[in-house]
Amino acid sequence: MTERWTDERLDRFAETVERFISGADERMEELTAVTQAIGRDVAQLVATQQQSSQALHEAMIRLADTQQGVVRLLSSLDEDRPTILRKLNAIENKVDSLLESQRDGT
Repeated sequence: MTERWTDERLDRFAETVERFISGADERMEELTAVTQAIGRDVAQLVATQQQSSQALHEAMIRLADTQQGVVRLLSSLDEDRPTILRKLNAIENKVDSLLESQRDGT
């Protein structure tokens, strides 16, 4: 049995199709807006990540420079250690001799 399409039924069907198309257009516009917003967010995240990466790189360079400075300082202290020890020994000997002379004199 074949159902017959009346003009009224065709008009209702056409209205339904138009509402569907109109709704699809609205959803497409919403999706386009959301997609554009996501694109902006991603671009901002990339820029932030690049800035963070650059800051980390600069911090690593400063750290390496600081490490080199500490190594130079420690090396310098190692070179000066014999001189410092000699001076300390000389002071100790002087104090010992002063104490001995005080004991002998009293």
